[in-house]
Amino acid sequence: MVGLLLLALLMPDVARAQSATKQAETPADNATPATAAGSDTSNPAPAPTKVSPVAAENLFNQGDYSAAANAYNQAAQTAPNDGRFPYDQGESLYRSKDYEAAAQAFVKSLSSSDLALQQRAYYNLGNAHYRLGQAQLKDDPQKTMDTWGAAIKDYQNALDLDGSDADARYNLDLVKKKLDDLKKQQDQQKQQQQNQQNQNNQNQNQQNQDQKNQQNQNNQNQQNQNQNQQNQQNQSNQNQQNQNQSGQNGQNQQNQSKNSGNSPQNQQNNSNPQN
Repeated sequence: MVGLLLLALLMPDVARAQSATKQAETPADNATPATAAGSDTSNPAPAPTKVSPVAAENLFNQGDYSAAANAYNQAAQTAPNDGRFPYDQGESLYRSKDYEAAAQAFVKSLSSSDLALQQRAYYNLGNAHYRLGQAQLKDDPQKTMDTWGAAIKDYQNALDLDGSDADARYNLDLVKKKLDDLKKQQDQQKQQQQNQQNQNNQNQNQQNQDQKNQQNQNNQNQQNQNQNQQNQQNQSNQNQQNQNQSGQNGQNQQNQSKNSGNSPQNQQNNSNPQN
């Protein structure tokens, strides 16, 4: 693996599948396509447009990575079972920062029986997954953790095929640490959110209890006020009854005094002798 793939920068492997790009101008598979059923064999269907792997390589070297990716994709149509073309396409897509498409291309290249090519494809697949995870981090940390988990598996697969790959080992350790740090950060955030939720619930419960206590106090005050009003009304009624009773007693006393003044006259009249 060439040094341009800086360890911490996780750049794509520049030890590219040179055998796929330094062939002759003719495509790997130059068989004549079959004609459509029932067509006139004197006028065969035109062959698909063929792109030279060397032309694709030139585009890559010129830094036109999007065009190189398209060229490698077209070249792959002539040799669908050759894993070298999707590998080169994956590198081109990676350098154009289309990491998702690059990962898909590297996966296709894993069908190659070339173990060295498989090893490089796993390595670059890990790089693509790492970059994808970085892009997902702001909006979906959980997806980042899943994607970085996939990158770790990719680097491990690369090391299984070549245990001496120092770059793959470095990147494996690097992404493991980043994933562990991210998990700790997410756990801390979840704990903080849980603590905040618990505090909010406690505050809400206290507020509800305070409101209930206040309502009970208001009810008690209202009951006391009603009782005071009732007591006052009872006292007024009692005073009125006492006043009425006093008036009645005074009237009775007057009547009694009046009756007492009339009694001697009646007795005198009764004592006179009859004629």
